[in-house]
Amino acid sequence: MTELLVDCAAVAAGVVQRVFRLPVLPRVVPAAVAALELERELRRPLMRRIGPIQTDLLLSPAPPSTDCAPAAACPPSTP
Repeated sequence: MTELLVDCAAVAAGVVQRVFRLPVLPRVVPAAVAALELERELRRPLMRRIGPIQTDLLLSPAPPSTDCAPAAACPPSTP
C-alpha cells in the first residue's frame, strides 16, 4: 500500500513539474538520495535522532520522487 501511495505522489510531482515548467533537479540529488538510502554510515545519525522506523518512513518516498522529477515519465517503484 505504501508503494502505491509513493508512486501516486511521484506521478503527481512529475505532473506538477511538467505543468508549471519547474526546473529539473540536478543530477547530484538522485545520487545523494541513493547514497543516503543505501549507506548505513550516512543513515546512522538520522536513525539515532528519529529512530529506525521513522527513518525508513522518511526515506521511502524519496527515491521515486527524485526518479520522477527529472524525467518525463515516472517509472514505478519495485517492491
